[in-house]
Amino acid sequence: PATPPDAVPEKKAPETSTASLSVCVVFRHKDEKWSHSFMVPKGTTIMDLKKSMVKPSSPSDDVVSFSLKRGLVRAPHFESLDRDETFDFVFVGPEEGKALLERDERRQREEEQQAAQREMGK
Repeated sequence: PATPPDAVPEKKAPETSTASLSVCVVFRHKDEKWSHSFMVPKGTTIMDLKKSMVKPSSPSDDVVSFSLKRGLVRAPHFESLDRDETFDFVFVGPEEGKALLERDERRQREEEQQAAQREMGK
């Protein structure tokens, strides 16, 4: 007997929605260097990745106390990941980290406003 069409599991949609990425973070301290890989869903933001790197019981400042960089360029908190990546871990401290987060939030709001204005102009 043939399998009814509704009993056949879909193959395409689950693959795209549950695709995982491998994100390697390189740490350096004095003369030591090591790395750790994190598996995250495609579309994860830098902020979500950073939250997954910090223990849930850690102070909230811990998440903003470091940046992730590609070479010399800091990855903004709201950038979403769509491919495997490698970042360098850079400790910036809570004060600079909060300032960077505020700058990213401001930039995000400006980009959303510009996108809304473009939509209204169509």
